[in-house]
Amino acid sequence: MIGHSVKSYEASLNDIDRTISEIGGNSERLIAEAFSALLRRDPKRADAALALNIQVNELERSLQAQATQLLTHRLPSSRQLRRVVTVLKIGADLVRIAGLGGSIARGATKIAYEVPPRALMSGFAHMAERAQTQLKDVLDSNEARDTD
Repeated sequence: MIGHSVKSYEASLNDIDRTISEIGGNSERLIAEAFSALLRRDPKRADAALALNIQVNELERSLQAQATQLLTHRLPSSRQLRRVVTVLKIGADLVRIAGLGGSIARGATKIAYEVPPRALMSGFAHMAERAQTQLKDVLDSNEARDTD
């Protein structure tokens, strides 16, 4: 019985990990779409980014429900509890990133038909590249459980 319980708990933790990976992937795509919409003045890309933002919010609710279910129906070890709490914190940060991407997408929609200053757009392109690289590095580290 104990072996089954441990396997079931690990399966639940793996489900939580898959959800956080999905949130991370959607956040990554959202940022890419939002900056692309801004740089290309493309309202359709902005709409795609906003749709991803809705998906990220739904996944966050699912993540919270999964974690609550896990914590209320099982007695986690300290290592498992730290893992769940860490995933919830990462999820909150990813949702915040997605929300900021949504703000960029909404802004891109508002200025889609204006002529942008060239220097400003070059700065946005650099910022977009840096943001996407940093987010990818963090998500890759989380997948590998690399704390450096």
